[in-house]
Amino acid sequence: YEDDKYADTDAVKVSKRILKKAGVSFRKTDHCVNVDLEVI
Repeated sequence: YEDDKYADTDAVKVSKRILKKAGVSFRKTDHCVNVDLEVI
């Protein structure tokens, strides 16, 4: 399914929002979100 690629779009949006609130810097790649957890 092509849609599978975007199935987690909402989840990613929410995750980004949470990460921003937590002050965690992240870098968006093609379809993944790489989180730098060294902040913790």
